[in-house]
Amino acid sequence: MFEEEAEAPVVGWLEDTEAEFEELSELAETIAGLPSEAGFEFEKPKPRWTRCFSKADVERVRTVYKDNATAAAANSIDRCSCIVMLNVALGELLRLKKKQHPARGKSTRRVWMAPLTTKKISLAMAQLVRSGHARPSTKIDFYDRRNRTAGTLKPEKLKRSVQKAVLDLTVTKGCWYAFGLSVFHDYHSVLLLVDKTGADAKIYWLDQFSSDIDDDVTTTLDQRITDKTRSWWQAVKDKKNVGYNTTVRIWPLRKRK
Repeated sequence: MFEEEAEAPVVGWLEDTEAEFEELSELAETIAGLPSEAGFEFEKPKPRWTRCFSKADVERVRTVYKDNATAAAANSIDRCSCIVMLNVALGELLRLKKKQHPARGKSTRRVWMAPLTTKKISLAMAQLVRSGHARPSTKIDFYDRRNRTAGTLKPEKLKRSVQKAVLDLTVTKGCWYAFGLSVFHDYHSVLLLVDKTGADAKIYWLDQFSSDIDDDVTTTLDQRITDKTRSWWQAVKDKKNVGYNTTVRIWPLRKRK
């Protein structure tokens, strides 16, 4: 235990510094009344953001997916879960501080990932929205057989195109864009990369089974999401005899300039 120092006498100190205190008070009032351009504005500059990612950003992402595929080839239990793999990729793409985490529950392999939750993608994306690294999500539901919002009923078709929503959010040419994608209401976590460096935009799907940026879903994204959602919904229905929410969400990602 450290002994506390004895406090100095208060009364004498106040008497000795009364004049000095008045001078400081006047100075403070003077400074407060001056315009900010006089040099007394101490607000931190607001961060600048961009949704355009570079080739170097994409190459870092490519590396971690290749590493995951290599680890899985040696031992399948070392393949990252979908949410862990997404967080690994986000750590590289967004240049976030990283923490170590098991690749999946039963694996001894540890990976470096963004310091985000692995409970579900919507919670991880909420963290990125709060930090400024993601924009609020776009929500897209399914129709059921009655042509009404499916909710937890069997999904038939998307109410609107996910592919179009993604491309509508990628305006500037000459760079890459990135999105977090939640399929089947957080059941599956995906990173979508959009290449706008060429004449035509291309959309790539990346999850824990990807070994490179080569899964082109530019014309098949809606169908893939529909097929997977319908299959997973039926599997849950057969096993538990309950319906499951089928909502799709996409989050535009961005980085600091």
